Order: sequence, then structure tokens, then C-alpha cells
Amino acid sequence: MSKLMGPVKLNLLLAMRSSKGADYLAGGLALGAFWVWTPITFLHYPVAYVLARWLHVSKLAAIAAVTVSNPLTLAPLQFVNAVLGVMVTPGGDPDSVLRNPGDLFSDPANIFDVSLHDYFILCAGSVVTGTVTALFVWAIARRWAWAMTRRRQRRHLKAAQRIAMAATAHHGPRPEDSE
Repeated sequence: MSKLMGPVKLNLLLAMRSSKGADYLAGGLALGAFWVWTPITFLHYPVAYVLARWLHVSKLAAIAAVTVSNPLTLAPLQFVNAVLGVMVTPGGDPDSVLRNPGDLFSDPANIFDVSLHDYFILCAGSVVTGTVTALFVWAIARRWAWAMTRRRQRRHLKAAQRIAMAATAHHGPRPEDSE
């Protein structure tokens, strides 16, 4: 598993060390976290990649965050979208599967048998959940990336100080330092 995750870790570290830094990485993760919630079932990856490229955020981080939406998590994610979508959109068909969430517990596959109006309700719910999730992920990822950057900078500073002290101890003080 370590060999499999090696390139991912390397690319995430390179994203953090880039000139764009923490915002670059956090923006990619937040973008992917937003698109996880959308009901565009199999288009998450290309849409996240294109938008990450367009917004100049980490494409790898966006794709990694979108990976949460796999076939096992799709039904629970869309169920949350349906519940929130019904809460934020009044009216609609009272016999709709989205207006009767109890029917979804008996057969979760009914979430895919939706009308155009129901799809709009799912989209409204996904905008709410996606925005909240993206803001949460962005804040946490940015804080984490900044902490990693500061830790790396402190480690490099300590190493440089050790090298300078070792050079001073080995060669003695420089003549210009004694004046």
C-alpha cells in the first residue's frame, strides 16, 4: 500500500511546496469536496479536473477528494441531497419519491428514478451540502497545509543552524566575526 500511495504523497507535498502553497492544495480539496455531492453520477472526475485547471488549484487534490463518491457512497450522499433539497424547495409533486423519504429506506435505488423537478431538488440540496462541505474542507486543509509548511521551515532552519555551528566548531570563528 505504501508503494501505491507514494506518488500521491509526493504530488501532495509538491503541491504544498509550490509557489501557490496551502491555498493551491486547499482549493483543490474544496473543489473536489463540492463536486462529491452533485448528482452528475459519473462526471465528477472530468468536471473536477477541468474546473481545477480553470481555477488554478491542485488537480490531484480535486480528483482525490472526488474519489469519496464511489458506488457505495452514492446513495447515502444523494439521500442527504434529497432531504435538504426538499427542505429548501417548497411545493412539487407530493407523490415524488423525494417528498416521501421513507420509501427510500425500503428501496434506496428509487433515488435514481426521479423526474426533472426531482433532479432540480437534488441539485438544490447538493449546492447546500457541497458549499458547506467545501468551506469546511478548505478551512481544515488550509490550516493543515500551513502547519506542514511551517513545520518544514522550522526543520530546515534547525538543520541550517546545526550546519553553521558545526562549521564554526570545525574551522573556528571567521576573522570578520571577531571585529
